[in-house]
Amino acid sequence: MLKSTSLKLFWNINEVAFPRFAIRVPKKEISGAVERNKVKRLLREVFRDRIDVIQPFDYLVICRHRLLTCSNKEIRASLLTLLNEIPSSLQKKF
Repeated sequence: MLKSTSLKLFWNINEVAFPRFAIRVPKKEISGAVERNKVKRLLREVFRDRIDVIQPFDYLVICRHRLLTCSNKEIRASLLTLLNEIPSSLQKKF
């Protein structure tokens, strides 16, 4: 598990040759549906933009309440930083 001030990232090796992505935005952390959906759209967009260079794992991103105070640019940078911190030694050989 890796975490920043606004996100937690979990990953696990999967049996397919492409990455899969799940987002969890708890109501206790971000109460409004509009805000939750906005965060999910932004995180999916970051993932889709980088799908060719992301390691083929299963990813789970859990959002925290501090995410609402961040700009879109900061959220994008935070997720990319976490994705880049995953040890490359875990990468599967195809």
